[in-house]
Amino acid sequence: MKHIILVLFVCTTVFAQKKFKVVDSMTKAPIPYAGINLNNGYGMYSDEDGNVTITDASVAEIAVSAVGYIEKRVAVSAITDVIVMEIKPIQLKEVIVSKKKTKKREKAVKSVKHQNELFMSSAGLQYAFLISAESPGAYLTKISLPLIKIAFETEDTEFVFQRVPFYTLMKVEVLENNSRQPGDKLYDFEQLVVVNNIDNDKQFDILLSEELPIDERGMFIQFTILGRANADGSLQNNPGYIMYKDEKGAMKKFARYCQPNFPLSERPKGPLTYIRRPFANDNSWKTINEPHLHAVKKYPDFNIGFGYTVISYE
Repeated sequence: MKHIILVLFVCTTVFAQKKFKVVDSMTKAPIPYAGINLNNGYGMYSDEDGNVTITDASVAEIAVSAVGYIEKRVAVSAITDVIVMEIKPIQLKEVIVSKKKTKKREKAVKSVKHQNELFMSSAGLQYAFLISAESPGAYLTKISLPLIKIAFETEDTEFVFQRVPFYTLMKVEVLENNSRQPGDKLYDFEQLVVVNNIDNDKQFDILLSEELPIDERGMFIQFTILGRANADGSLQNNPGYIMYKDEKGAMKKFARYCQPNFPLSERPKGPLTYIRRPFANDNSWKTINEPHLHAVKKYPDFNIGFGYTVISYE
């Protein structure tokens, strides 16, 4: 693997970099974390200031997307300093906080933490898990991510299991429950989280910035893995893949894995979980039916044991 990293360095340094900023057409303000589909099965996201750097010379055209904007396709050769995005009005429910009584009841679904089958995250991957409908007046307040303490690192070590400190930038959103499938975005809500295992190496708790009313049909919580982050939480501007030359000199790509790695539980145990690769040709939601790094398939389908906390006002 060290040889692959060296080849990667040599290859990327000779490519002409294409740098640009994604901005709003009216305000000219940068659009953070816009999706950049590189049309090769992979993609990346603009950083917090809307900046993007493309280092792969084989990318001829990109598609840029962001919630509330019209998707835009543009030839890389035609890009100057900015890509201007036009607004596309959409109707989303607002998170309305009604007056609540003081007495409340709390219910916690514990996350599943073990060190057996695992699923490895990669840049751009999306997870969605179902929050079942509760009684009227129920609100989601916290999400718990189970983490595998002994992480499998594929880039900086020689394929060994060890504890690898990490920072990963992730976006949290809420989707409709469409017949037990993730649907369209439900609320005008999103929260950025830097997940790490520095302080919590078996579980990472996300205290939501707002109490989210649980829809009467239930709802899905979506995590988007934006990519590896620096210790200050800033996104590393990397595509979702690594390039290298094989033994015949042909350029190849493989996914840029990043933490967190999640333990898997047997379906139907745990919340109903789906994964999606939004930049792939087939970007539909799928169940998890194969663990990473295991040759024998133990269960017919898997869930990730995400945990969450719900409160109800009486």
